[in-house]
Amino acid sequence: MTGREHEQKKQIVRTGPFGDLIASGLRIGDILTLAGQVGIDDEGATIGVGDICAQTRQAYLNVLEVLSEFGVAPDRIMDETWFATDIQAVMANVDAMLETRLVELPGSTTQDVSNTLV
Repeated sequence: MTGREHEQKKQIVRTGPFGDLIASGLRIGDILTLAGQVGIDDEGATIGVGDICAQTRQAYLNVLEVLSEFGVAPDRIMDETWFATDIQAVMANVDAMLETRLVELPGSTTQDVSNTLV
């Protein structure tokens, strides 16, 4: 048989205050990817200004919201990546931040983006 046997349906979810601009998640077949989630509420206000743990907790709540839109439980998460603008704050608070996790994950990466030019 040549070509694709079937076309996989693409499902896009847009949530939060920037949903008109940025997709929160994309599913094709059994693969689901989420856009970066940050510590903001539904109106776009930063939660816990200066409190990295409060911001991390809010980011995880935002992840839960996106997952629920797809009907996916958080125990299906395979990996996460944290992008940190203050890597020293992350390292100083890593234990408290990990306590805000939704589930135990097999893999996690933290990337320092403090010198990233956008």
